[in-house]
Amino acid sequence: MINRTMKALAIPLSLLLASQAHSVEKGPLLLSEVPSSQLYTDRQVAQVKSGDEQWQKGHELNLTGKSFLEKDYLLYQKVQQTSLESVAQSDLDFLREASKHKPLAYQKHPEGPIATPVFDVASLASHKLFLHDVNTQKQQLSSQLSTSPELFVRQSMGSAVDTEAARQLLITHSQLTPTTTHLLVKGYREAIEVGDGAQQSLLLLKTIAEEASDFEAAQAVLNASIRSPHKHQLLTQLHRFFSDAEQEALLSEQINGKTDLASQAIIQYGQLASSVRNNHVLYSNLSDAALGASSALAISRVNKTHPDYSVIVNNLKHNKSSRTFTANNLLVLKLTDNSESRAVLKDILDKGYIQYSDMRAEVASWLQ
Repeated sequence: MINRTMKALAIPLSLLLASQAHSVEKGPLLLSEVPSSQLYTDRQVAQVKSGDEQWQKGHELNLTGKSFLEKDYLLYQKVQQTSLESVAQSDLDFLREASKHKPLAYQKHPEGPIATPVFDVASLASHKLFLHDVNTQKQQLSSQLSTSPELFVRQSMGSAVDTEAARQLLITHSQLTPTTTHLLVKGYREAIEVGDGAQQSLLLLKTIAEEASDFEAAQAVLNASIRSPHKHQLLTQLHRFFSDAEQEALLSEQINGKTDLASQAIIQYGQLASSVRNNHVLYSNLSDAALGASSALAISRVNKTHPDYSVIVNNLKHNKSSRTFTANNLLVLKLTDNSESRAVLKDILDKGYIQYSDMRAEVASWLQ
């Protein structure tokens, strides 16, 4: 049915839609750059969406006599409803043409005098083409995943399409053997070390870590020498994929190594179950200029459910040589912020455990 519709389009889309349209080539667009005939209100957009003028499968796309808004809406609908399950060449030709479409209808951006497309036909069509290419590439990569993991690693980093196809296969492939998984992790870790598709490798390692709950893959992600949001994302989600003991091992490795994830790892470490958490890991970093404040925050959160101020009091009583150490111990009590912690602060102040006069004044202001 879609194919018959495509053949019925005797006039090329680019010519049909370009007629009487203002050519807009650059962005972002100021409202003053768009003719008033191409600017629409929320009410007008809602009316078009709720109307009967919708393109349906089996109906010809007739844009004659339509407003700019209606043309964009109907074209957007047709792109949206073009199926990728059994895609024909005519469908691909249509999507490629639509991916070049210049918006005809605009709205005012809510935050300023900027015009934004009401229906982004080109982006939707480009995304559909991308998904089609991914589906095609998955068929080629699928056999390699089991038979040649090394080749799978190399080919999965060729392009954005290759990487997304590999990611989807790793998610849906439920029978990866330990040997295959190890070879994949080894290949992606080596690619990161030599700088070959590092970000793609990191994404795919993260996928393996999450889908297979693979400790080796998680280590490879967190210990990667490059900076990436993938590392932070995995760190915050460790509890979903790993046991308490595995989380403790992964987090303490980052903290002890003082990596770029160490500050975040300390905060995560404080949330571990008390049965696996080693509080010395938290307290031992209070003197660290980079990690001390994060340690103070983690300890204060622990104290809210399992209060213990003895270490802090002892630290302030016997270790007065470091401003950083003193400040971070006091910060623990400040961040805990309950009646018990305030009582401890007052006692510390009254007994003269705070060596620095400016800090004594600051603590006094907290207690007012």
